[in-house]
Amino acid sequence: MVLASQLDLEFMQPIWEVGLVRADSLPAPATVARNYGGTVDQVATLPAVRLPDDSFIVRFSDQVVGVMAPGDRQQVSRWIGMASRGLSPYLQAGLGYADRGTELIVALDLTDTVTAQDIEQKLKSDYRSVVADNMDHSAMARVLASIKGVMLGVTIRDQMVGKIRVDFGEDAGILAPVAKPLLRASGS
Repeated sequence: MVLASQLDLEFMQPIWEVGLVRADSLPAPATVARNYGGTVDQVATLPAVRLPDDSFIVRFSDQVVGVMAPGDRQQVSRWIGMASRGLSPYLQAGLGYADRGTELIVALDLTDTVTAQDIEQKLKSDYRSVVADNMDHSAMARVLASIKGVMLGVTIRDQMVGKIRVDFGEDAGILAPVAKPLLRASGS
């Protein structure tokens, strides 16, 4: 199963959410429509069901079904077209965690989401307890603005073990003294 969404980072609300499930056996679209009060449809040549909760279920193959919300038919059609092109390079790299036996992977593609100016302002105001006044805020902001993404991998065996990775487009050495406290502060 794969879950994905595009987030409005300012308000931390999803713009859209999708899920893909692979299973040995999936019910027919007509059965799904009947059981959940939906309407059988066809979107971009694929069988689909529009559900009353403002979502679409799309049958990609006999073993793969996808769900998208909100149920904007045009957006669903574009999503189907994007599915054939694949994931962004950063998210594709995140799949490497799965290849190493990681059961849970959370990957956020953050490329081009923030400006150095916005980050510098935040460092000087919201993160003063973490970033000292004598640190080079401008250089730190440039590095932070080059963020490519964040990946979290969790392996579940006798105990759960997690590993987080933050990737930047520039050398992040300047962040070493404040990296952990900054990460903790930004998560609260």
